[in-house]
Amino acid sequence: MANEDDKRDSEERKRKEFLDSLNKRDLEQTKRLLLSGTYIDVPLNAVGWTALHVAVENYYVDLALLLLEHGADPSRRDFSGVTPLHLAIDVEADSASQQAPVEYGKRNVPTRDMTVLLLEHGADRNARTEKEETPMDWAVKCRHQGAIDAMIAHGAPHPDKQ
Repeated sequence: MANEDDKRDSEERKRKEFLDSLNKRDLEQTKRLLLSGTYIDVPLNAVGWTALHVAVENYYVDLALLLLEHGADPSRRDFSGVTPLHLAIDVEADSASQQAPVEYGKRNVPTRDMTVLLLEHGADRNARTEKEETPMDWAVKCRHQGAIDAMIAHGAPHPDKQ
């Protein structure tokens, strides 16, 4: 019993160390932990986010690339079915909406770097959340044309033809 408790405590410490390296955007520490056998797709918080969800939420494109290169699942769902692709679309659109417009009266155009990175690494463009929403649904709702175009370019159906 004590051995199982020790193992559980060790795994919990490793998860906390992994999450800390992600939040600090410490690429070297993250790489070291991955090479030491840290399970890359383990849920790291109460909503079931994996390392890739954390990187996407913080818009750490370089960290997301490192994780993907080490086998992170770009289609892994959290406990409500949200994938990193759903999250990327939301983060990109939200970031653009929070910036002051370059030109008065015009919307900022969201970046799409994270969305494209995930699609290029095989993210499921048709994944559904527990509310049955696809990444395309989120892109349309957020008016994120760059994500819409990227998903169409990667084989998603056009939103007008669904």
